[in-house]
Amino acid sequence: MLDNIARYVYAVYRLKGVSNAADELFVSRPAISAAVKKAESALGAPIFNRKTLPFTLTEEGKIYIQAVKYVKEDCNCYNTGHRFVCN
Repeated sequence: MLDNIARYVYAVYRLKGVSNAADELFVSRPAISAAVKKAESALGAPIFNRKTLPFTLTEEGKIYIQAVKYVKEDCNCYNTGHRFVCN
């Protein structure tokens, strides 16, 4: 199962912004921002280029999102609206 950090980062990517991700996931914008910062800290590089609107992925971010997609698809995950569940 994907953890919340990966789920939140993926939602920002997919929905093109923190506010949209927060609305879909029913969490606060600061919670989404904190998750993105934690992921970036663990990765050691920024995931999103914040100088563009909507945010675009950095090269490192592209790799991170590919990895999240791989995990999501590889374990036959589906989005229940609140979390990814793997079969």
